[in-house]
Amino acid sequence: MGITPPISRPCSICRRDPFPPDRTLLPQSVFEIDGEGTFTYTNRSAATMFGCTAGAGGNGRNIQSIVVPEERERLTRDLARSVHANGSISNEYTVVTSDGTDCPVLAYVRPISQDEKQAGYRGIVIDITERKLAEDSQKQLNRRLTMINEIISAATSASDLDRCLDISLDTILSLMDFETGAIYLVDERSSVATLRILKGISDEDRGHYLESMGTIRLDHQEYSRVFSESTPRYIEYDSNGDTQSPFPVEGAGTLSFAAVPLIAEEKNVGALFIASRRRYRFTGDEEMMLEAVGRELGNAILCNMLHDKLAKANREANLYLDIMAHDINNANTVLMGYAEMIRMADDPSVREFSEKLMRSVQQSIKIINNVSTIRKIHELEAALKPIELDRTIRNEIDHFPGVRINFEPSGVTVFADELLADVFTNLIGNSAKFGGDEVEISIRIEEENSHYIVSVEDNGPGIPDREKARMFNRFQPGTSDKSGKGLGLSICRMLVRDYGGTIWAEDRVPGSAAEGTRIAFTLKKSDRWRKIPC
Repeated sequence: MGITPPISRPCSICRRDPFPPDRTLLPQSVFEIDGEGTFTYTNRSAATMFGCTAGAGGNGRNIQSIVVPEERERLTRDLARSVHANGSISNEYTVVTSDGTDCPVLAYVRPISQDEKQAGYRGIVIDITERKLAEDSQKQLNRRLTMINEIISAATSASDLDRCLDISLDTILSLMDFETGAIYLVDERSSVATLRILKGISDEDRGHYLESMGTIRLDHQEYSRVFSESTPRYIEYDSNGDTQSPFPVEGAGTLSFAAVPLIAEEKNVGALFIASRRRYRFTGDEEMMLEAVGRELGNAILCNMLHDKLAKANREANLYLDIMAHDINNANTVLMGYAEMIRMADDPSVREFSEKLMRSVQQSIKIINNVSTIRKIHELEAALKPIELDRTIRNEIDHFPGVRINFEPSGVTVFADELLADVFTNLIGNSAKFGGDEVEISIRIEEENSHYIVSVEDNGPGIPDREKARMFNRFQPGTSDKSGKGLGLSICRMLVRDYGGTIWAEDRVPGSAAEGTRIAFTLKKSDRWRKIPC
């Protein structure tokens, strides 16, 4: 036996059949209304949704009665607009279903004409609850990501830890619309967490809070799970508040509270507390967002803490180095005075020891100066500028009055800084030291494309090929008994690299290591870096 389909009934207004024979079984809600908005027809789906009888009549209900009050005026305007446009319209509304719940719908409505006059409207209503839930979920996700990004941006833009915490807590309270907040940091040397920043509390309440909550033991009854187990707490108090509130502010009327651990590299570095005087229930999305913030803020805190520790270590190291350099230089000054007095004695053997002593002291002074130069290189950012090369070289030549140095002025400027002089101090000093009493030094400047090649060469004993490649390494001494600790040439390489150049060693006479050494390095032409006038 076949199933007889429902009988198709003509439109109640214009008597034409607008829907297929099975229109009463459509999953969408189909309806017709007259010009006053009264239902004249509803299919089964519409009748179930609106709470009326399916078929003709619609129990005399008006379409305005199924729309929430705040949207009825808009519905009236939309119906009038469909007549004026002589076509269908679509819009979203919130309807009150038969069980009294609000339901978001998408309605398509088209005017019905009879004898070329406006007679009513015909429409379809589609339940879009699932779509709205998906949109709301996406909005919540976007909100959570936006909040996390804003907090991360605030935390990472801070110049120090206190500023990081201050900006981060302000941002969190503002985004969550909470009044009060605090951040605690775990003290690695003890079993307590110390209050680092507190906001949203009056001066009168602040003293009480600091007295009772300035430090928290990690095994505290209320907070052991937050600090020791890294488990967040979310609390909504009853309307009378809670005298055992874990956020004890007298008279604050705290009704909502959250304590979120701050996690960095699987380690709890502190906790974020936020509280509100209004009743507030945290959604699952907000809890996920706050816990994500706890992880990101924890990482930012750890980075700032490590940065602070590094800065403190550098300050201490520099202090110790300053004290050491000052005391050693004072001792060297005294030693030089005694060595000079000994050298004036008549005994030749004593004078010989005196000269050895003076050379040792001079070597000590040179080491201290080299260490100071290395500090300047690492501490100061490269503020490069045009430097007159001839003047720099001439000044350094004057420091070696007893050494024969050949130099032809070039009149060029290079891109460097005042520490360029240390390059020539070390190179000329090495040639004078290792070349012997008869050494002759030549300084040459050659132009090549965008840079100059500067060379310091001598006719001393030369450097074996196996030593050339590693002689610029720090603490790499040479093979001579006069060799130092390799700091001078290492400084030369660091400076030349900072200036954007390279440095190398080669034979003064190609292929003949025994006839002297040539140290060459490149410096950029300063005119390539000058700002072009507007």
